[in-house]
Parts: sequence; C-alpha cells; structure tokens
Amino acid sequence: MENAIIRVCFYAKFVDIPISAMYDNLYIDDISLEKQPRVYVRKVNVKSLSDEEMIEYYSHLVYVYEKNGMIACRWI
Repeated sequence: MENAIIRVCFYAKFVDIPISAMYDNLYIDDISLEKQPRVYVRKVNVKSLSDEEMIEYYSHLVYVYEKNGMIACRWI
C-alpha cells in the first residue's frame, strides 16, 4: 500500500488529472511461499528481470509445478 501511495504522489506531479495505483499480489497455486512472486513479479533473488527473463522464469515454474498442463494463478 505504501508503495502505491508513493507512485501516485510521484506521477501526480506530471499530470493534471486524477490518478490511482493498484498494488496487487500475484500468487501461484502449489508453489512454496518463498517462490511466490507476490508484489515482486519482476524481481527474483533481488535481481530485476527483463521481459525475456521474466517469461523464462515463470515458464519454468509452470513446467515444474503444472498439473495437466495448467497451473492456477490469481491476483490478490
């Protein structure tokens, strides 16, 4: 929540319209809490991931933890 407020305040300086921010957490079923992306979807082990690295990382997680070719994810 604190980070969402920081972002809103920062971007509000540059636009003359109402602005809002969301701060959701991504959870992937059947993956340990340590591996959950939560709010750090682009960071793994303190490394910021590029688009390609992020796709490779999460594709691998799905491959490892999938059931019947699928894995459930949700934004909370």
